[in-house]
Amino acid sequence: MTTQTTIAIDAGNTRIKWGVHDGAAWLAQGALPTGEVSRLTEVVAGWPDGERVVACNVAGEAVAQDIEEALRAQNVELPSGRIESQTREFSVLSRTGLTTPQQFE
Repeated sequence: MTTQTTIAIDAGNTRIKWGVHDGAAWLAQGALPTGEVSRLTEVVAGWPDGERVVACNVAGEAVAQDIEEALRAQNVELPSGRIESQTREFSVLSRTGLTTPQQFE
């Protein structure tokens, strides 16, 4: 049976909680104050490679950007976008050399 490692991030107004799960158990967990989001790069460096990243953010766009930068600094592959509707949202991951929406045209 193949396991899929998932990195989960929950960014709240006071704390950013994270965990790494291998499909059977949590391999690592932690939290840091949202005001110290810049330290997340150090934390991410200690994570095993994840095949999926799931995140929830209510702390605002600036925190979302800081989290994304921390993940990218460790070469974590992020979704290229999402599909949204009134009731559902899907992440889209493209494995191409395209990096901007204009290149898809």
